[in-house]
Amino acid sequence: MTSSIAVRNSFAKQNALAVPLFHLAEILRMASHQVHGIATLLNVWLERRRTAAVASKMLSALSDRELRDIGVTRFDVQRAQWGDSIRD
Repeated sequence: MTSSIAVRNSFAKQNALAVPLFHLAEILRMASHQVHGIATLLNVWLERRRTAAVASKMLSALSDRELRDIGVTRFDVQRAQWGDSIRD
């Protein structure tokens, strides 16, 4: 039985131009996985930003009295808009 290394070496000898293309294809495949991972992280970050923007807009529309009723001040809303925790 022929080993896979022997088959690979035989293929490389017969198709010398194809070997670099296979290496390039492997590099591109690995790069595409990296790009996919980064795009997924970016999508999660953007969704969090959208959610925070909606919440911020809703809180900003409340009156001072309504904000006091839920235990926050206008200052807390502004801090949260800038990414600070209102629980510090």
